[in-house]
Amino acid sequence: MHDQQNWKKSIIEENSKLLRGIYNSFLNNLSHPKKVKILQKELARIIDWFESNGFISKSDTSKKIWQVNKAEDLRAAIAPCLREIENIDDVKLSTVRKKDLKHGVLKHQPLRLIVLCCNIKSAHNLGNIIRTAESLGYAEIITTGYTAPLNSEKVTKTSMGSELFIDWSHHETPLPIIENLKSSGYRIVCLETMESSHSIENITHPKATKYCIIIGNETHGLSASVLNQADFIYTLPQYGKKNSLNVSNAFAAASYLLFTRK
Repeated sequence: MHDQQNWKKSIIEENSKLLRGIYNSFLNNLSHPKKVKILQKELARIIDWFESNGFISKSDTSKKIWQVNKAEDLRAAIAPCLREIENIDDVKLSTVRKKDLKHGVLKHQPLRLIVLCCNIKSAHNLGNIIRTAESLGYAEIITTGYTAPLNSEKVTKTSMGSELFIDWSHHETPLPIIENLKSSGYRIVCLETMESSHSIENITHPKATKYCIIIGNETHGLSASVLNQADFIYTLPQYGKKNSLNVSNAFAAASYLLFTRK
């Protein structure tokens, strides 16, 4: 598990490095309109990330970027953002969502929840899973196999800063993790479409306080060895012919059905 403060710093450093890289590419390609349009979009996205997560002040920098056609204009537009990013300190890190807390958006999750992602192929799916997990108050996300790291650019495009507020650890294989969780009192819930699955509508198991929900690869699902460790195997009711849901959508639906109903 990563130290939350250092984890935030590492993500900020990655995004700061990305911002500077795009900024330099922008300066070098001002004479190429097609490239400039792509770089404008990426630069605006990264600045919006810093602003929306409270690391720098809200400004009209993103709008100015779309009007830039000279190097000195770009430097003038970006300079205030770069100065603020360089001055992010531990106080700023610990109060990054102060505005949400003030308005009572964040609520206490009474359950201890973990999501275990086994070989999730799509970084965009993982980003959506992180965003849902953080929204529902999951304490930790565990990834295994070739699942992408949380600070990769493709993941953070869809996680929208949620990766800053959830603990994360990565392991090669899931079985030792599942065994440790079970010994710590976690109930293991697998999401899988198979004949022996139970519809999530018909929950009959006793209420517990600690759960780990396991989701698998988009194509191959979960392995038999993982499913054999499950306390419960659930599927979502479906009425179409495809009988298939995107893994991040399935995780969101299952989490709301399992952990928000009284």
